[in-house]
Amino acid sequence: MDKETFLHVTKIARIALSEEEVKEFLRQFEEIERLTSEIKNIELGEECKDVTFNPLRDDSPSDSEDITSSFIKKRDEYLEVPKNL
Repeated sequence: MDKETFLHVTKIARIALSEEEVKEFLRQFEEIERLTSEIKNIELGEECKDVTFNPLRDDSPSDSEDITSSFIKKRDEYLEVPKNL
């Protein structure tokens, strides 16, 4: 991230920083960018490329009639629920 972009972001976020703080943050961003590029360049073995892990359940369609039948109030295609304040 260049200094101009960083200063633009701090202005939008209404963050006041001294010139020393700006230099330190820019140095840290450069280090983050360097480390990120190193990670992107790591060669993975074939055993790592084929691994897929999804801790979530399969997303499969269900019959909407099961859900809509439990609603008392219906208006056209909409279901009414009590107001929660």
